[in-house]
Amino acid sequence: MAKVSDFGGSRLFDRPEKEKNLAMHFVTSVKEESVMEILEDRMLQENSRDQLEEVIKLAKRCLNVKGEDRPTMKEVAMELEGLRRYNKHPWIDSNHEEARYLLGKPSNSYGGNTMGYDSLRDQVITPLDSGR
Repeated sequence: MAKVSDFGGSRLFDRPEKEKNLAMHFVTSVKEESVMEILEDRMLQENSRDQLEEVIKLAKRCLNVKGEDRPTMKEVAMELEGLRRYNKHPWIDSNHEEARYLLGKPSNSYGGNTMGYDSLRDQVITPLDSGR
């Protein structure tokens, strides 16, 4: 599991005074769309970009100034558990190159005709209680 310091906290000590507040540095990085640059290399290697973006969104919500806009600890725990389970799901494969190869190129052709037939429409419905 990630720690706050994994999100660039250890790098803050070499920063100017205004960037030493981890929360403010994080929020500023999110606004400037440079938050991936402050993440530890290990975080970038061990997690998908989608997962990191979800955790970043959650962390940003946790740092809202208004208390009513922040998630509860229970909500945070549930969201993190969902991300953890998603990561461990057996159908989730991090090898996107292999998946792309196996799936082939996407097709944009929607041509062709589709014909359907409702066989139930032509069936005679007999009551179950009728005698034979």
